[in-house]
Amino acid sequence: MVNNIDVTLRDGGYLNNFNFTTEYAIKHVEVLTKSGVEWFEIGYRNGSFKPISNIGLTGMSPDSYIRDIHQSVPEARLVVIAHPHNINADDIYAVKMNGVSLLRLCIKVDNP
Repeated sequence: MVNNIDVTLRDGGYLNNFNFTTEYAIKHVEVLTKSGVEWFEIGYRNGSFKPISNIGLTGMSPDSYIRDIHQSVPEARLVVIAHPHNINADDIYAVKMNGVSLLRLCIKVDNP
């Protein structure tokens, strides 16, 4: 089985300091859902590996951002990526309760 995941809102954030708006993210997810994309990585939770000054919305993925996308496009399967040192159990619970279906963790191969 092959699944596809759109990472524009996270990986593309390196080009605009993660300054996508919620409105843009919702429209992006709506359009690509209609085209058959299965998963949407909508951003980092609580930042990238190293701190980025003035990081935008998709670099933090606060609860309100996740919830707004989920409520606007409830059929979309949302993904958030995180570095373990940036999150705790409360974050895991919060992203799930706000509509995230998959949490991707960045794990170092030399120190899993």
